[in-house]
Order: sequence, then structure tokens, then C-alpha cells
Amino acid sequence: MPQDLKNNRLSIDSLLSVKDKQQVPYVEDIISHTRDNPALLLIGVDSFALGEAFAAFIEDKSPIPVKQHDIETKEKAFNILKNAEQLDHAFFHLLCFFKNESLPSQEVASHLIFYRDNISQYQLKIVIISSHELLKTIIEKAYDFYSISSFSGFFTDISQSIQQDLAEYEGTPVPVKEYEKNLEALAKYRKEKDFISEVLFKKLFNAASSAHEISKLDEALKLYQESLNIAKEVDNKEYTAKVLHNIGKIFLAKGNHKKALNYFNKALPTARKINDSKTESSILGYIGLVHSNKGDINEAFKYHEKALEMHRKVGDTEGETSELINIGSNYASKGDLAEASECFKEALSISKINGDLDLQSTTLSHIGNIFRVKGRFNDSLIYYKEALRINKKIGNLQGEALNLNNIGAVNLSKGEMNAALEYFKESLIKAEMIGDFRLKARVLGNIGKIFENKGDLDKSLKHQKYSLSIARKIDNLPLMFTALGNIGLIHLEKGNFYEALEHSKSALELARKAGNLEEEAEYLGNIGSIYLKKGDFEKSLKYHKEALKISKEIGHLLGESATLANIGYMYSRKEDFDKALEYFEKSLSISKNIGNLYGESTGLLNVGNIYFNNENFDESLKYYKKALEIAQKTGFKEIISNARKNIDTLNTKLESLK
Repeated sequence: MPQDLKNNRLSIDSLLSVKDKQQVPYVEDIISHTRDNPALLLIGVDSFALGEAFAAFIEDKSPIPVKQHDIETKEKAFNILKNAEQLDHAFFHLLCFFKNESLPSQEVASHLIFYRDNISQYQLKIVIISSHELLKTIIEKAYDFYSISSFSGFFTDISQSIQQDLAEYEGTPVPVKEYEKNLEALAKYRKEKDFISEVLFKKLFNAASSAHEISKLDEALKLYQESLNIAKEVDNKEYTAKVLHNIGKIFLAKGNHKKALNYFNKALPTARKINDSKTESSILGYIGLVHSNKGDINEAFKYHEKALEMHRKVGDTEGETSELINIGSNYASKGDLAEASECFKEALSISKINGDLDLQSTTLSHIGNIFRVKGRFNDSLIYYKEALRINKKIGNLQGEALNLNNIGAVNLSKGEMNAALEYFKESLIKAEMIGDFRLKARVLGNIGKIFENKGDLDKSLKHQKYSLSIARKIDNLPLMFTALGNIGLIHLEKGNFYEALEHSKSALELARKAGNLEEEAEYLGNIGSIYLKKGDFEKSLKYHKEALKISKEIGHLLGESATLANIGYMYSRKEDFDKALEYFEKSLSISKNIGNLYGESTGLLNVGNIYFNNENFDESLKYYKKALEIAQKTGFKEIISNARKNIDTLNTKLESLK
């Protein structure tokens, strides 16, 4: 290679992060010992500039002459390996796969497996510089080939990461720029008179993928459908599996579980037929998500755990992170917050190491959910806002909409209704923009809760019915039983016991159909509360005890605590204060143990009320003050108001006794 061209290339030091630079000495060491020994180096790069830099680095460090083979076509790549006996073993042969991004990874890996013995047989020295994707496929598919290599590793162009950071200040996120670039390239190629089907497929797929990434779901779906027709036309099963998989993902994002599952089930056998285990494991994970969203947690676990096993087997850390998040979500749905937290912590650690901002934001959202469930609202806001910041940075509209809804939900729980409504409105606008009906239904339900808290039960009911209508349209069981349960509670507040009971029983039926034991226990508790309000203590106790039994069986401590409190309310209504105190104290103990500050402060008020009714005013005041202290630290407005009211009532009572 002419020296002036080599000098014009960027150096590795100018492109790599500190972490990646630590791998370079290993590469250099192997190169220096290749004079008399066969060698195979596999290097994965994520940019053309970095590939060029490594090619120059190898030429510079090699103790023997380097012969570079540019791979313009897959046939040339295979012929080099096939005719290995013709390669001069006095040269270090540099195969630059990164210059041709359209090489079919599966086919390349298959040929490498077939010709792997040529390296030692002919004492060859070979280095392959490829894309990350191809190197991952080699490691996954051509394991025997990979296992004889002297070195293999991925290198990331740090300048690209810097460009992403700068893009935040330029006003246009990188994914949006990528989407615009891919659309322009597609439009330009469509004008060609004699286009090649495979090239058109690639441009359609790139445009669809970038539209998908920025949540332009309808546009992405249209482009994927067109690319699927081409994939079938040229009978490319690898392309077909990938497109079917991605179409399934879009329908899942839209909340259409039937269509999503249909496409995943079509993609799965195709991926298996060509031994594409990376795509297969991803499909399994998404089938698990369908079952999770339908409320079938046990079935979801099976798919997620199988997918996690496959990702770990081939060293796919991105897939591993996704499945850890999915499994953590399943644990959270079962109420096992400790196991969920461990999964999310591991996922966050891996995503940070890999620099994967999308998975980081997703994991941060889930950790925020854990804190919200525990009543640690200020902590949850920190995680949601950091996730939202990342979503805006990378142009993820779906992530933005989700975290705006999450922040609104925290404000709702804290009693800050106006702030909550603003976040919900913004979330709803973005959900409608991207066609995310599942999120739209959730946000409408949350807006309904705001009107309920404001005392406008008719408006609340209207929004819950909107939510239910969407849930039925997209066949989403969890959204359906959530809306039905909320409608039941509104009717209970309105004093419409029959309607409250009917909707709560419908919610219970769907929760059982979905196999969601946590929600089953909740709706049993709701039905118990309806009977309590009607004054039917026997039936109330029956339903609450059934709810308590389920919560204990599945280890759902939050549900157990809530049900114990409900039974306490029942005994309090019966003026059996000793029995009520027993249940309230059990509930309070659980809330303290799991760090549920909201439950703890509510429990303190309940215990304080019992001491008040038993005329133990000193103890009562102690509990009220402790509840007020926690509520003021965490911002629970409703509890602050109730605690102050109770303290004032107690002081008035004490004054009257003097």
C-alpha cells in the first residue's frame, strides 16, 4: 500500500475508548509471533474508519509482509479460503470483510466452518476484519472456526459515540438523522431503471428499521411489508425470518397480540430452518412478551428463560440484557420485587458496559417502577427522568411517551393532580403520534384516576370506558381487567353496588383467564370491599381471606399487606378493635420489611386510629406523628392531610377532657 494513503488513515488511538485500547496489546503480541506459526485473528469493528485503521495497524506491526484481500463479493471471500493451498504462507493475509456490509453472515459463517482446517494444514496467517454483526455470527455459527483463533474481539469507534453526544446539542437525535438518510437513499434507488432486488430489499429494510427505531410504526410496517414481498420473491429465508420478526414487534408495540404472535410463529420455524439461533432466541423472547402482556406470566417465563439461555450460550450480551429485563418484569408482576431488582441491576450493569443507551433507559424505567411500587416516589422520579433524558437524546418517541406516563403516575400517587395531568396529556399525544394503542389505553385510565381523585366520577368513568374500548379492540387482557376493575371501584364510590360487583367480577374472571394471580387477589379484595360497604361482613371476610391466601402462596408481599389492612378495616367497621389492631399491625410490619413507605405511613395512621378508638391517646399521637413525618419526607399529600386532621381531632379531644 502506498505510504501516503496509509498515513492518511486515522490511528486506532484516535478512535478507540480506553477500554478498547486495552485489547490492542494482545493483537500486537499475536501479530509479532506470526513469523513462524499459523495464526487467525478475528476483529469486529463498528465503522469503516475503524476497519481502515486496524488494517493500517496490522500492516505496520506485522513482522512479515501483509497482503490485503478486499472482499467485494461473497464468492471472492469463499474462493480465498477454498483455495487456501495457493496462499503464500510467508504473507500475513488480511481479509477486509468490513468493506462489504451486504455479505450474508450465515453463509460466510458456514463457509468458514467448512474451510477451517486449511489454516493449520497450510500454516496460514490470516486476519479477518469484519462488522460486529458478522463476527457475532461467526462466534455463534462457526464455533469450531472461532475456537481455533488466536484472538477475537469487538472494537467500537469512540468518535461515533461522541457524535451521538454532540447530536443532542445540534437539535436532531442521531436515529432521526439515520431515518432521514435511509429514506433519501431509498427514494434515490427507486428511481434507478434497472434495480437489483437484493439491493432494494436492503434499502427498504434499513428505512423500515430506522422508522421503527423512532417509533414511526405505521410507516415502518408499510416498508417492512414491501421488503417481505421481495424476500419471499428471491426466496431468502434469512431475510424472511428477520422481516417477519420485526413486523411482529410492530404489532406487539401497537398492542395487537394476535397479529404479533402470528408473525412470530411464522418467523420462528424459518429461523430454525437456517440455524439462525440469534434470531430464534430473539423471537422466543418476544413470544414471551406477548404472553406477559396478555397476563400469562407462567408461560412467559418459559420463553424468556429459554431465550436467556440461548443468548448467554453464544455471548450475545444485548440479548441477555433484554431477557434479564423481561424476566425481572415477570418477577415484578408476581410481586417478587427482590428478584426483579436483582435482574434489573444486572441488566443495567451490562447495558452500561456495552454503552447501549436504549436498554439503559428501559432498565432505568423498570427500576423506577420498583421504587414506585414501594412508595419511594422521589427515588422513582430520579430513574424515570434519567430514562426520559436518554429517550430524548436517542430520539425514542415510544420511550418518551412511556416515561412521561410514568412520571405522571408518580405525581398522581403523590397527590399532585395538575402536574400529573400535564405529563399524561403529553404522553397521550406521543402515544397517538406513534400509534401505540396499548400505552394510549393506559394513559386514558390514568387520566380517569385524576378525575376520580378530583371527585368528578362521571368524567372518570368516561375515560375508563375509553380505555376499556381500546383494550378490547387490541385484545389486551391486562388492560381489559385493569379498566374493568377501575370502573368497578368508580361505581362503588357512586354507591352503585350492583354495577360495582358486576365489573369487579368481570375483572376477576379475566385475571383468572390470564393466569395473573396477583391481579386475581386484587379483584377478590375489591369484591370483599364492595360487600364490606354493603355491610355484608361474612362475604367480605370470605373474599378477603381468599385474596390473602393467594398473595401468601405467590409470595406477593404488597398484596398480602393490602389485604391484611382491608381485613383490619372490616373488623374496625364491626368495632372489634382488638382484632382490627392485630391485622393492621401485621400489614404495617410487612410494609416496613419491604420498604414500602406509602404502605408504612398508611399503616401507621390505621394503627393510630385504633388506639384513638381505644382511648389510648398517647399511643395514637405517636403513630400519627410518625405517619406525618414519613409523608412529609416522601410528599404523600393525602396522608399529610389525613395525619394533620387526625392530630387536630386528637388535640381537640384532649382539650375537651381537661
